[in-house]
Amino acid sequence: MMRVLSCCLMITALVFISCSSSNDPGPTIQLQSGTYQVNEQESGSCADPGGETDNYQLQLTVSGSSVTIYDPVEDETLVGTISGNTVTVTPPPPFAEDGGTVTVSSITVTITSTTSFTGSINYSWTDGSDSCTGFIAMQGNKT
Repeated sequence: MMRVLSCCLMITALVFISCSSSNDPGPTIQLQSGTYQVNEQESGSCADPGGETDNYQLQLTVSGSSVTIYDPVEDETLVGTISGNTVTVTPPPPFAEDGGTVTVSSITVTITSTTSFTGSINYSWTDGSDSCTGFIAMQGNKT
C-alpha cells in the first residue's frame, strides 16, 4: 500500500510548497528543476509495526510561476501555480487504496534550500468497517 499511497501523496504534497509561517513568509527560496530523490518514513496505525520506509524519484520542472511534478513510476503529473513561496493546486479527492478509501487531512512541505525540501503528510484510510491513520515524514534532495 505504501508505494502507491506515497507517490500520490508526495505528488500532492509538492504542490503545497511553503517557506515559513503565514505571518512571516521569509525569503523566497526558488526550488530548482530536476530529479529529486525522495525518502519517506511512515508511522501510525496504517503502517507496519516499526514503521515503513520508501525511496523514489520525482521530476520537478519549475518555470516562472508554475511547477510540474511528474512521477515516472506511477506515470502521474500535477501542475501547481507559484505565488510567493506557495504553490497551490486543488487537493486530490479521497482515492481508492487496498480495498478502502484514503483521505489526506494535511500536507506540509518546506523548501530547505534550492535543492532540498522536507515535509509531512497526515492521512486516514477506511473500508467502512476498519480504519487507520498514518503520518509520512519525507525529505527530498536534488540528484
